[in-house]
Amino acid sequence: MSRNKEYVNAAGLRLDGRRPGEMRGMTIEFGTFTGCDGSCTVVSGHSKVCATVVGPREVVNRLESRTDQAVVTCAVAIAAFAGDRRRNAQRDTLQSEEISNAVVQVVRSVVLLPQYAGSQIHIAVEILQQDGSEKIASINAACLALMDAKVAMRDVVCAVNAAQMDSHLLTDLTGEELRSQCAVLSVAVTGHHTENIVWFESSGRIAPEVLKSLMEAAQGGAKQMFTTIREAIKEKS
Repeated sequence: MSRNKEYVNAAGLRLDGRRPGEMRGMTIEFGTFTGCDGSCTVVSGHSKVCATVVGPREVVNRLESRTDQAVVTCAVAIAAFAGDRRRNAQRDTLQSEEISNAVVQVVRSVVLLPQYAGSQIHIAVEILQQDGSEKIASINAACLALMDAKVAMRDVVCAVNAAQMDSHLLTDLTGEELRSQCAVLSVAVTGHHTENIVWFESSGRIAPEVLKSLMEAAQGGAKQMFTTIREAIKEKS
C-alpha cells in the first residue's frame, strides 16, 4: 500500500469526509426501466449501476434448461463514460466476465431456484459510473432488481468491502482508496443475518487476525446498507 498519501487524517476522517466504518450514502430506485420484469438503479457516492431482470421465463435453448431448478445468466456492460477517461464500452471482457460470475454465484445462493424449475432468469447489469468496486455495486444492483421482479429469495443481499489502511479499518472503499493497492476483503451477506456469508473474495495477503477484524467491519457496513434498503422497500410498497 502506498504510504505517500494520507487516507485517514488526524481527525479520523477519510478523503471524502467519512469516518472509517461509515458507508457512502446510497440511493435506490426501483422500476427504472420498462420492458423487463424488474429493474433497479443504485447510486452510491459517485458510483452508479443499473440492473434489469427478465424472468423467470421459459428457457429458449432447451439444451441449457434444467428440470430441477432455474438457470441464471448475467451480462455485464461497462459504459464508455463510466471511468475517469472515455473509452469504448466494455462487453465480454475479463473484467465483465468476472463480475458476471460473481453476480450469478450470489444469485444462485439466495434465489429459491427449485421454485422456477425449467425456467431462466437473465440479469443485465450496466455500470454507468465507476467509483469503487464494480463487482460489489453490480451484486447489490442485481439482487435489488430481482426483488423488484418479485423473484423468491431467502433474504436481502448486502455486498460490502473492507480494508485496513494505516491501522484504520475502512468500509465501502472509493476508487481512489482501492488504487492504494491495499489488501481488500469483499463479502456479500444476508441482510437479516449478516453472519450468513453467501460470497467473499480477497485481494492481497491478509493476516488471519486482520481477516477477522475486516469481516466484522464489513458486516457492520452491511447492517448500515440493510437499513437503507429497508427504507427503500418501504417507499416502494
